[in-house]
Amino acid sequence: MISFHQLPMPAAKSLNRVVDRVARRRSFSSDESDRAGSELVKFLYLCAESDLPLAPSEVIDDLWHEFILHTQEYAEFCQTTLGAFVHHVPSSTPDPSSYNRTLERINVRFGMVDERFWPSVGTNCDSDSGCGSKCQSCTDK
Repeated sequence: MISFHQLPMPAAKSLNRVVDRVARRRSFSSDESDRAGSELVKFLYLCAESDLPLAPSEVIDDLWHEFILHTQEYAEFCQTTLGAFVHHVPSSTPDPSSYNRTLERINVRFGMVDERFWPSVGTNCDSDSGCGSKCQSCTDK
């Protein structure tokens, strides 16, 4: 499992601030905060490697949005940790195929999907919670 605490100090410190803000808003426990940060890192790694759109869950998207607000730190994280800038590409509707692709890649690359942060796709894909958020990502590839 990737832990954001295993990242180089500048990246871990930046990410920790982001996770703490979202954790307070969402009333996460300390363990949930650690897991959420690790899941965000997994998602961003997958985005940096992917030529196809991926979609975050609602929780991971919340973390990602918070991180993007810290533009210098986010850009540095992408360059030094991921090797590519991961762009945020909003969409007007949830994309179940991109979200499913994300779940499949998490499972293949990192093992079991943490359903606390990556809920299974439901039958109702008109809501963010059923198919992840309305955001997708891509890289400069």
